[in-house]
Amino acid sequence: MLGVLIWSAIGQSLLPLLSRAFYAWKETLRPVMISLIGTGLALTLAFHLVLNEGQGLAALAMSMSMGANLTAILLLFVLAKRLKVDIGEILDYRRSAEILIALGAMSAFVVAVSQIEMSAFIGLFVKSGVGAIVYLGLMKFLFKAELKV
Repeated sequence: MLGVLIWSAIGQSLLPLLSRAFYAWKETLRPVMISLIGTGLALTLAFHLVLNEGQGLAALAMSMSMGANLTAILLLFVLAKRLKVDIGEILDYRRSAEILIALGAMSAFVVAVSQIEMSAFIGLFVKSGVGAIVYLGLMKFLFKAELKV
C-alpha cells in the first residue's frame, strides 16, 4: 500500500503551492471547484474499487493518489492559462521526469520490501527507511547541484 501511496507525493506537495497562487489573486472559487473534481474522482474510484471489485487498502491509496495528482494537473493547466504562459514556463520537464524516475524506483523498492514478512510497525519503519534511502540516493545522483546547498 505504501508503494502506491508514494505516487500521491507529487500532487499532495503541489496542491498548497498551486492553490496559493490563485489565492494571491483573491480567486478562491476556482481551486475549490477543481479540488472538488479531484476529490470526486478519488471517492468514485475508491467506492468502485472497494465495493465492486473487492479491493482493499491499496485501492484506497491508489484512488487518493489519482485524485490528488489530477487536482494538481488541473490546477497547473488552469494556472498556465490564467498567466497566459506555456506549462513549460511553470514546470521544468527535465526535473519533473527525474522526480518521477526517483519516485518510481522508490515505489518499486518499497513494494519489493513489502514482500518480506514483518510486524506492522517494523514493516512501516523499514519500508519508509528503504524508500527514503532510495529516493535520496537517486536525487543525489540526478540533482547533484541542488543537494550541495
